[in-house]
Amino acid sequence: MSDIDSWGSVRKVRFKDVLLSLVLLLSQEVDVDRDRIRSELRELVRKETHRREELRQQSTQRVRRSATSLINYESQINDYLAFARGIGLLNYHDNKVEIEENTSKIAKLIGLDREEAEGAILKKILTSKYSVYLSLLLRLQELEGSFAIPYQLLGRTKETTEYLQENGFRTDCASFFAARDLLYDFSLVNWARDPSQKVENIFMTSVLSRTEIDGYKHAISLDTMKISYGKLLKSDEFKEAVMSKYFETTKGAYDIVLDIMELRDLVTRSLQISDFDFDNLIVVLDGKVFGKSQIILSQGVVSIPFQSGYLIKAINLPILPSGRRVEYISVHQQIS
Repeated sequence: MSDIDSWGSVRKVRFKDVLLSLVLLLSQEVDVDRDRIRSELRELVRKETHRREELRQQSTQRVRRSATSLINYESQINDYLAFARGIGLLNYHDNKVEIEENTSKIAKLIGLDREEAEGAILKKILTSKYSVYLSLLLRLQELEGSFAIPYQLLGRTKETTEYLQENGFRTDCASFFAARDLLYDFSLVNWARDPSQKVENIFMTSVLSRTEIDGYKHAISLDTMKISYGKLLKSDEFKEAVMSKYFETTKGAYDIVLDIMELRDLVTRSLQISDFDFDNLIVVLDGKVFGKSQIILSQGVVSIPFQSGYLIKAINLPILPSGRRVEYISVHQQIS
């Protein structure tokens, strides 16, 4: 078990894109008071909230979950600004916002190498006062990279917090799920349903180590260790996993249309990769013929499971070069 007795809590910050946009916003301002930054951040958060809600509706045909007038933007603004200060992106002097030097460096990186900029922010998160993020990863790795949460404990309840702490996750349930979501957005963890066991499995898509690990696209040096993520896969390895899980689900039948999220859960857990890695790899296979099998990606309305927290995954669906979002997959048998 981790030697950290209490991890503390975290702010409700779930999306790296908002953090990157905040960095750009901060880098464009000089000697600005808090009220102006809050006003501009409010507009940024409002636009991002609308964008995500539109994506959810497009994929699920759900009604808007809450009127925009009822969304607590002030709470989100407080969380993002406190978080940015906590990880060393900004500070305050009197009523002025002071931009840290490395914030300007990250802002320049965003236009040159977005992945490197994301890595710079990720390093600040994992070495910040918010120990929950690194501690969660360490504990997951101690559990051989996977942890199951029963469906009935996926809510933000006292029972969920007790279950987490009994299993060595020493934080409250709200902080656990907020941290999980941000780590998911940075491709360090993933999670998938297992209807047969009625659990949701959270699993690592990254590796913590003392030395460099081969087989990963990215590696970040932390205080006493490295974290590697972005698993490198051969195209044949990925294709075989997709075909295997497809026919396992359809019991060997062709031309059965599957929810892309359902198949993605199976493949990502099997290969220990992120949803974003799956999305990038699957679009390359669209229309390709392998022997007598042709992979076909299509649109429709995805079937979202009852856990509302799963909606975050509906935002991140594969996108074809044409801009078309993918909701379904099938394998067609070629007749010679």
